[in-house]
Amino acid sequence: MSNLYPKGTAVVSALRTSEYSDHLVPNDPYGSHFIGVMNILFPSGERGFIRVLGQARYLVKDVELQHRIDDFVHQEAQHARAHSVVAQQSSFCGKHTTRATNITEALVRIMFGGKNTKSRSLLIFRVAIVAAIEHLTAEMGRWAFEDARFAELECDPVLAELITWHCAEEVIHRSVAFDALVNIAPRWHRAARSVAMLMWMPVFFATWIMCAQALLWDDKTVSKRLLTPARVHRSSRSGAMPSIPMLVKRMAPFFRKSFHPDSVVSPETDAVCVAYLEISVLRDDKHEERKDQDRHDLETKDLQPLTLAE
Repeated sequence: MSNLYPKGTAVVSALRTSEYSDHLVPNDPYGSHFIGVMNILFPSGERGFIRVLGQARYLVKDVELQHRIDDFVHQEAQHARAHSVVAQQSSFCGKHTTRATNITEALVRIMFGGKNTKSRSLLIFRVAIVAAIEHLTAEMGRWAFEDARFAELECDPVLAELITWHCAEEVIHRSVAFDALVNIAPRWHRAARSVAMLMWMPVFFATWIMCAQALLWDDKTVSKRLLTPARVHRSSRSGAMPSIPMLVKRMAPFFRKSFHPDSVVSPETDAVCVAYLEISVLRDDKHEERKDQDRHDLETKDLQPLTLAE
């Protein structure tokens, strides 16, 4: 195999060469911008994930789990690259979106720091934060393949492919951070992940809503720009975005002693995601080259913090 991740490569290429709308869902700016938050929130967060899991890899003793972390790093780098392309090309990234992006960057620095830590305890807690967020994104991936209605809503095909691809990979690698946490902190991983979820999930949801509102304020094509609960509810019922109460409810199993991310998604949904991504179980000699390239990409333009025009 010359490419272990053909779907991601195709999606990033399409984003750079194709034309697409600023709105994922026609005539629904609220659902579109709620999902569009991924383009301004995820690149900085995924850079943090890569740094934290990349450092934690050296504490992991399981060789197979090390390989899964390598794949996770590659996938997160592709996600950050793809969403950065969309954010940079958006036609309505104004002062509100710039402010929201700056706040997001600051929160990521608080969560994951600006550089690697020498403290094992702090690193373990950072891995726990990644595991908590990955649980949420896995649930979003589950929604995308079980309840989203992108085709029925005639969503922009390029943006719909971006979201579907990203969600599929979130489903596939949903247990990597969790398993890394259990491996490096077998005695107190439950306490670490529970504290991480309680501490950071409210902040995560608040940041998401803040970013969605910022996108709406900067969207001059929308007359009514307030993201009200009623508008969010209508968009979620239509299948344009996941239900926030549903996502909050699905956080509860994460606190159980017996919880494992494998239980989050059905085998049928797993199989659909694998088929969609065209994943091969084979690894080739170029895998290490691609892993090194992804780490190098963290210093490239595509993965630098976004600078949006006033």
